[in-house]
Parts: sequence; C-alpha cells; structure tokens
Amino acid sequence: MTPGPEGFVLLLSTDDSCDQHRRGNGMAILHTSLSLILARFPEHMDKIKHLFRQNSIFKGQCEDYLQCSKALKYWRRSTSEEAPARMEEYGSLLEDLAQEILQTLDECE
Repeated sequence: MTPGPEGFVLLLSTDDSCDQHRRGNGMAILHTSLSLILARFPEHMDKIKHLFRQNSIFKGQCEDYLQCSKALKYWRRSTSEEAPARMEEYGSLLEDLAQEILQTLDECE
C-alpha cells in the first residue's frame, strides 16, 4: 500500500486479476468504488469523502456504480451477439446510478 492524497491509500499490485489500470512503471492502481466516484465527480471531492465514511447508503451506491462499470467494461470487450444490447443496458444503468449519486450529493448540502 502506498500513501495517497489526504490520508487515502492507493493499493498497488502487479496482479492482473483485479480491476486496475497499468502505470508506466508496470505497477497497477486497484480501483475501488471510492476512487471511481472521485474520478467521475472531482468537483464534489470533499462531500464524497465525507459521505463515503459516514453514510452506508451512499457507500452502497458507490459500490453499485463500480459493479455496473465493471459489467459495462466486460460487455465492451465481448464479441457475443448480445454484447451491443448489454452495453446499452449497462451504459444506461451507469448513468442512472450517476444521477442517484449526484442527487445524494445535492441532498447533503
């Protein structure tokens, strides 16, 4: 584990079995639901960090977003006949989840 900004920890690994992106040094950053939501909505960073620590419903929304994102990524790589329909389905679901997260962030004012 590597210290990240503002007390968060970046998990580094060379294992390809996890959802990750390669860095130039061959190491990979594991994507958590929190890091994914922070990347999607950087303008709400403080609220996201606070809610993620304090609100189990919000944390669940973030996890749902991560799982949907993984499914969409899978179907984008698939050559199956059903892939286009699944990409549309998961793409729409991902946007719905993003709107739910934004609504929760707005209600947190």
